[in-house]
Amino acid sequence: MPSAPSLVASREDVAAIARSIEALQREQKSWHENFQRDQKRQHEELQRERKRQHAEVMQQLRELRLCLVALALAILLLTPVNPSSPLGMVLAAFAKGLKI
Repeated sequence: MPSAPSLVASREDVAAIARSIEALQREQKSWHENFQRDQKRQHEELQRERKRQHAEVMQQLRELRLCLVALALAILLLTPVNPSSPLGMVLAAFAKGLKI
């Protein structure tokens, strides 16, 4: 009659299992560290991109403000105004300063 398999592990078997567990733990730790590093890098990239986009929008707003001021001045300069009115005197002084 064949003998039943032994339920007692040898020292070598226990050591091999322990080494496998340690290797899996090292692999899990390495994966986790890489994941955290990637998350941090992606977060930093997003922050840089948001900052760049914010600076770009702010520059566009400054340019738009200048265009609106120029448009308002052009409208004022092209609108007939009584030269003796306060607005007329301001526009005349402004035009003289610009040598228009």
